[in-house]
Amino acid sequence: MKILGSGDESDPSSHEGGRLSPTAVPMSAPIHTHQPDWSLPSSSAAGVAAASNPGPPPANLHHGGSKSNIREKLRKFFLRRPTMDDLFRRGIIRNEPVFGSTLRDLFQAECLHQQHQGAPHPHPPPSPAEFVPAFVRRCVAEIERDVERLRTDGVYRQSGNLSHVQRIRLQVNEFDSVMIFTDLERLVFVQVDQGNWSVLESVEDVHVLTGALKLFFRELKEPLIPWECVSPLLAAANGDSGMSKKQRSKRLRELVSGDRAPCVPSVHRSTLAVLLRHLLRVTEEQRHNRMQIPNLAIVFGPTLMWPPSNAAAAGASAASSSSGAAQQQQQNLALGMMQQNIIVEALLNNFDVIFGGSSK
Repeated sequence: MKILGSGDESDPSSHEGGRLSPTAVPMSAPIHTHQPDWSLPSSSAAGVAAASNPGPPPANLHHGGSKSNIREKLRKFFLRRPTMDDLFRRGIIRNEPVFGSTLRDLFQAECLHQQHQGAPHPHPPPSPAEFVPAFVRRCVAEIERDVERLRTDGVYRQSGNLSHVQRIRLQVNEFDSVMIFTDLERLVFVQVDQGNWSVLESVEDVHVLTGALKLFFRELKEPLIPWECVSPLLAAANGDSGMSKKQRSKRLRELVSGDRAPCVPSVHRSTLAVLLRHLLRVTEEQRHNRMQIPNLAIVFGPTLMWPPSNAAAAGASAASSSSGAAQQQQQNLALGMMQQNIIVEALLNNFDVIFGGSSK
């Protein structure tokens, strides 16, 4: 028998039981072992060396070329985005039925709601000068339903349970609505089901009701007192140019409810009158609740008027530029709040002259 890889014959006596003995293979037979060659070609070795020592980055990274490209792409993306007005007109984003809307839209929705009922309504649709949102009417009535609520210590100054306030907001916003085109570009969602007002009647804590009323005015898309009215109202309240008290009251009346181009829109005027009358009703119980006119003015100043979002953003950007500008911004903010308080206090003190009637 010939052994592979050898020129010798095997000895039959070396077989034991038909097996090949290990000694059958001569020691002189060459043993071929194939060891893999782990060495890299010269080109691959150069690549590994380059990877371990990358060297300087490309020149365009030093010059911010890729960053400028990203900025340009982002700029084009934001320019292609539809504006908020477009989204509102197309119905993709819409105001809430009660909170987070405008008084103008709430007025249109209430008029369209009455038309949508089909049957004649017991009361004709209100005029803009007579309109008061249903939430304001019902919330004020519920707060004034019991004199003990008006006598609660710190009413309007103390905050109610936030989760309970948000519960009111969510429930009064849960209206079934239908979409109606008022013109070619404007959508109004008309409330069909108005059965969620009962949540106001179930609230026992007056601070929750007052917190919900303050939240309603804070979340209006447009402040109850427009920002462009703040300067003339402040001038009238401070009595610029040596005006007498009677002249100041007359000037306030002209600005709020005058016949010749008042600065407060007609759809805001009646709501402002109802709120101020209610706050004066609160001050009648100041011996119990310790809420005088100056205290209520501090609470409602920032709630009823605020600067436009673009002006606020510009002020914040200027404040972030330097520490001196930030300090100036804080001073302006404090001054603005003080001016807002002065205006609300003047409106409360001159209510009868401004609106031509008793506060009771």
